[in-house]
Amino acid sequence: MAVGCVTHSYIQKINAGLEADAKIAVNPRTLEILEPTGVTEKMLALGMPMRGVRFSQRSKPAREILFKGQVRHKYPFLLALSQATTERLLAEAFEKAGDRIERRIELIACRNEGES
Repeated sequence: MAVGCVTHSYIQKINAGLEADAKIAVNPRTLEILEPTGVTEKMLALGMPMRGVRFSQRSKPAREILFKGQVRHKYPFLLALSQATTERLLAEAFEKAGDRIERRIELIACRNEGES
């Protein structure tokens, strides 16, 4: 995101975003880091807090992990939110800050010519 008079670009070689990824949750630290951008508030409005998970396998009993009392954080849960929604919210905030996302571009080389 823009800092002072510097803008940033996000360059991605593939054409589309990461919608195909299977990420389904946002962790508490990420929510905290994104607070100043306003993205956290939007994520919380759209997502569903997960306060535990249950794993099962056909012939074995289910296993549970409950976060209650285990996660000492402002956001004591994982936030269930699709990768596509997460990426859309991040892209909107990035572009609102005056930065740009460029797809189908590959960065071949980069040189720092600024002052040391």
